[in-house]
Amino acid sequence: RRLGDVATANAGFRDEYYALVGAVVEGRPEADGAPLLTTAHVDPARSWWGSRPVRIAGRRWVAPWGDLDRLGREASPRVQRWGTARRVPKVVVATQTRVLEAVADPAGDSVPLTPLVSLASGTVAVDLLLAAVVAPPATLWAHHHHGATGRSRGALRLAGRDLLRLPLPDRSGPWAELAGQLRSPPAGRAAWEAAGRLGCAAWGWEGEVADRAVEWWMERLPSAGG
Repeated sequence: RRLGDVATANAGFRDEYYALVGAVVEGRPEADGAPLLTTAHVDPARSWWGSRPVRIAGRRWVAPWGDLDRLGREASPRVQRWGTARRVPKVVVATQTRVLEAVADPAGDSVPLTPLVSLASGTVAVDLLLAAVVAPPATLWAHHHHGATGRSRGALRLAGRDLLRLPLPDRSGPWAELAGQLRSPPAGRAAWEAAGRLGCAAWGWEGEVADRAVEWWMERLPSAGG
């Protein structure tokens, strides 16, 4: 099975981006709203919203918050519907990364800014979707089919339709175990290596194949994983 058999993928375009940028404020006001996620917020299994400064439309933000009341007054009905539809349990996948980087939003609280991709499913829990995306075999599959598509050498740039072609793990035991581990970001290199081995086991990769895959993956993980 492939990811598209159990999930849908959505990403915003220029209209959604500029509408949300026009409604962003700092912090968490009392008005109806949602945290705005950018690619810079997303590491494997970890969101840095509220703790890592990012730049949106040339301005620096620490906790960018989308004022949905303001969005409702100023944006087109189509953009409003798009923003509302993103507030569901989902996995948010970054682009322009060396490995597939994604974070789960099980409560559906956040709204992702373009070019983040949202994966949602009515049949598979978000923690399982996250595990399927961040496992080393998923990144190797992505590089095999979409390598050198990013702006920098070795970076991946996958659209939603590309992610939906990702083969799903076929061993439910290690897949579920990895999903459980990723509910809290692994702390330290040893924990990430153990997670990588579980990801390989979920796809049926063992022995030297798993060893080489995990080693290759670990070399490319962002600092949060290393």
